[in-house]
Amino acid sequence: METIGKIDEIKLKLLNKEFGNLVPVCVKDKVIYVDSKNTPIFFYSKSGRNSNVFINYKKVWLFLETIFCMKYDEIKKLIKLWLVESYGLRGAITGEVFNNLVMD
Repeated sequence: METIGKIDEIKLKLLNKEFGNLVPVCVKDKVIYVDSKNTPIFFYSKSGRNSNVFINYKKVWLFLETIFCMKYDEIKKLIKLWLVESYGLRGAITGEVFNNLVMD
């Protein structure tokens, strides 16, 4: 497991506070994680070798850019860590993390 610093711990806690308790919904070959309002927060495909993750841009990606002034690669790294730590998706996420402008 990757060692994280205190600042990343704080960011993970805030991500979990804002986007914790997501519910997985299976639709065809995709697993879509939705919040209590049924808004898709992220999804990935169950099929294929490299399972890329698509993150809701307006809800999550922009949140991290705005609150923490994070850059693209920093956001990708933090989101991958969040998905593994909070949702146990270590084996499911083998590809890249992308923001998705059309998710909401």
